[in-house]
Amino acid sequence: MKYFTFLFLLFFTCQIFAQEETTVQKVTGTIVNDANLFPISNVNIINVNKVKGSVTNNRGYFEIEATVNDTLHITLMGFQSLRVKVTNDWIKNGTAKIQLTEKAIALEEVV
Repeated sequence: MKYFTFLFLLFFTCQIFAQEETTVQKVTGTIVNDANLFPISNVNIINVNKVKGSVTNNRGYFEIEATVNDTLHITLMGFQSLRVKVTNDWIKNGTAKIQLTEKAIALEEVV
C-alpha cells in the first residue's frame, strides 16, 4: 500500500508540473507622423511571425501579441511601409513611439 501511495503522489505531482501556462506577451506603441509628430489613426500593424494583425486607434495607439524577435510590418497608404523587430527592451519598457514618413510622389505638369 505504501508503494501505491508513493507512486500515486509521484504521478500526480508530475501531472501538475506538466500543466505550465504560457503567458501571452503584448507589445504596445504609438505611431506618429514624422513631419509634425501628430498621431496617425487606422495604421495596419501585422505580426509577420504569428500572422496576427492590429489597427491603431484615433490617438495612434496599438496593441498586438508578439514575442522577442518577431517582425512587425507597419503600413498605411501615403506613407512608407516599415518593418520593426521586437526586442527585449521594447517588451521591458512597455511602449514605443514609431515614426512613419510620408511618401513624396512627384507628378508631372498637366497641359
